[in-house]
Amino acid sequence: MARLKTIKSWWLCLLCFPAIFHWFGWSASLSIIPAKVPTQSVSHIWPSVVISDQHDPSQVFNLPTCRQDIDVQFAVLGDTRSTISGIGPSGMWPSQAQLIRKRKPTILLHLGDWVKNGSSLIEWMTTLHSLHHLGATPLITVRGNHDRGGRFERYGFSDHPSAPLRVTCIGPLIIFLLDTEADPLYAQEAVNTLLAWRRNEEVWSSNQLYQSGIKGMIWAQHRPIWSSGNHGSDERGWASWLVPALEELGIQLHLSGHDHDYERFCPSLGSGLQRTCHPSGITYLVSGGGASVTVPFPGLSWKTPSAQKSLDAQLREVFDSSPHYLWLSSEAKRLRLTMLATPREGVEMVVDDVYIPFLIP
Repeated sequence: MARLKTIKSWWLCLLCFPAIFHWFGWSASLSIIPAKVPTQSVSHIWPSVVISDQHDPSQVFNLPTCRQDIDVQFAVLGDTRSTISGIGPSGMWPSQAQLIRKRKPTILLHLGDWVKNGSSLIEWMTTLHSLHHLGATPLITVRGNHDRGGRFERYGFSDHPSAPLRVTCIGPLIIFLLDTEADPLYAQEAVNTLLAWRRNEEVWSSNQLYQSGIKGMIWAQHRPIWSSGNHGSDERGWASWLVPALEELGIQLHLSGHDHDYERFCPSLGSGLQRTCHPSGITYLVSGGGASVTVPFPGLSWKTPSAQKSLDAQLREVFDSSPHYLWLSSEAKRLRLTMLATPREGVEMVVDDVYIPFLIP
């Protein structure tokens, strides 16, 4: 018990340290500022399509240009912001970006929180400057809570600024991108439009998806639905309407960041305390592995009720506090997901390696 209290104390000190640093005005001296203010937006943005309540569900559902005839490999990384204000990227980001670049992914899917202060010009300048570590790797990203402030949109981190829900495809996979910082009403209306499309057999049936070569569906957002990290499960209270929608859509993998750890839950169905493991359920993952400071152990949230914490612990299959990124590759009938820990510069180690079966049709 004494050892546990000591660990908690040290972790709280790490969280408080940046605030003390900022209070004394030291953070600016640590910033690595490019010589010139950026005059252009992010290059190599992967295209997406907006889904909103303005769409007519009776019309044909058109995805961006896809190549369903190829297998793909891509990287996923979240929360690459520094813990200290005035810097921008974390100390882990350059090395992780270079490791990802060497693997030559089709895209990098970023799960949000590029900076700590979304209104800071300096932080966005340094972040834009740091993108050279990725080379020509295409990028697609969702907005994190720390990215709010207008500069995320201004500098082109989304090809459709302020859209609550977007969709893209990469090879045989459809990826939905939900903005968890959007107005809840707009977000829910966009999801309802998507559901109306899904229910229209003439517009978007499982058979049509299969015939077009689509094998799997992935959902990405910043804030997790289920998490054992310090923010906890269902922080925005969206699970009651979002989880049934995800299940009806046939989502197979749910990706989120926000909590600075790695968590993989068993494939599950249901929401709240009614959630249970099920082989045809959704695999929920939390991946905030780009952060400078990670969550050392599960169960730290003071927002999550104890009963929900207990259920999350039962359904959680893997928890790891290592800095990391994910590597996903599509195969004939399944998706392979590998978590690669990055404990120090230039080093990566496999911590988790799992296969997710495709469920279409």
